[in-house]
Amino acid sequence: MKQQHRPPPLVLSNSPASTTPRPPVDSNEAEAARTAGPNSRDLSKCTGLRCFLGIVAETAHTVVCMFMMLMLAFYLNYDEAAVNRSSGPPAITLIILLSIDMILNFYSIAHFDKPLTGWVAFIKCILIFSYIVIFLVYLASDGPFPKSYSFWGIKADYTSVIVYSLIWIISVWDLAIIVINRKTLLYWFVDVVDIISQRQQTLETASIDDKQFEAAGSTRLVSMSPFVGRAL
Repeated sequence: MKQQHRPPPLVLSNSPASTTPRPPVDSNEAEAARTAGPNSRDLSKCTGLRCFLGIVAETAHTVVCMFMMLMLAFYLNYDEAAVNRSSGPPAITLIILLSIDMILNFYSIAHFDKPLTGWVAFIKCILIFSYIVIFLVYLASDGPFPKSYSFWGIKADYTSVIVYSLIWIISVWDLAIIVINRKTLLYWFVDVVDIISQRQQTLETASIDDKQFEAAGSTRLVSMSPFVGRAL
């Protein structure tokens, strides 16, 4: 009587003990997925209305920055001794900061269909801190303009007040942008910290390998020294 042979059990592809070979994974794709980090998350999709409001906000912010730059540039050009006064260096610094802020606005407008990048938000934080420092410098000195200075038909009593108001408007505007994109800034900061830690680990590993290589070389020289002496 012949014995009935049972068929072998099926091996499912999704089983943990499956012997089915898996397709090879590209090392570049794996590295990109590993280093992408939180930035690969879909933070905020830009809808039509949101893109439109973002462009309007960035454009209005650029106009305010440009208006303040013209005020300061007109003052530096009108008064030849303004650079040598206490209000000259802060005015020049403020023009540079406003220029950087406008460049970031142009960058955001050019990439209106994408969320704000982390490095842009980080530079915005630096700009806010710089605006506050310049405001405190103005308060500690004679102000942004001399007391008798007036321009564009504005009375001298209101020129400094306008500058103070614009500084705070621009600072609060940038702060609102950072608050809206706080997750992007946080994820960017985490990625930067991870990159720095990985580089430190790589340097430490390289230094350990160098020390081990030097130690192995010195040990080999010590072990070979008797034979060298006999040969001599």
